[in-house]
Amino acid sequence: MQIDSVVGDYKAKKYTNNDHMSFAHAMFIKEAYKNSVNKEYTTKLVDRYNAEIIYDPFVSLDNINSWVSDKTFHLINNLVDDVSSQEFILVNAHAIDMEWNQPIQATPENIEICMKLVINMRILVFIFLQLMVIIIVLSNLMIML
Repeated sequence: MQIDSVVGDYKAKKYTNNDHMSFAHAMFIKEAYKNSVNKEYTTKLVDRYNAEIIYDPFVSLDNINSWVSDKTFHLINNLVDDVSSQEFILVNAHAIDMEWNQPIQATPENIEICMKLVINMRILVFIFLQLMVIIIVLSNLMIML
């Protein structure tokens, strides 16, 4: 399978969600494509990435936005604003809602460290988005097979 050539035998660590931390992954697939998606591909998403496979008519934003809201402790309520032209949507929702043991005080040193973290996070987000594009391309190929 083509996804194996990209990710090999990688298996995502399964996190236990609790009242303060949530990690969730899902692939929303338009119901019209339910029988067209390669079952081996969706099985790998579930087994390797702990993803949910959700078939949706894509006539309303409610299902996707509700799923994201539930998985992010209602911190993100309106992630998508149009699904009418989509065949599938791959969603990752991560939320951490905790108090700091020691609050961070704004000092010149902390600001410099935070700026470095922001730059590193931007690089990680860019890499993540690149991987998402690869996964989306592979997903399109799986739908066509």
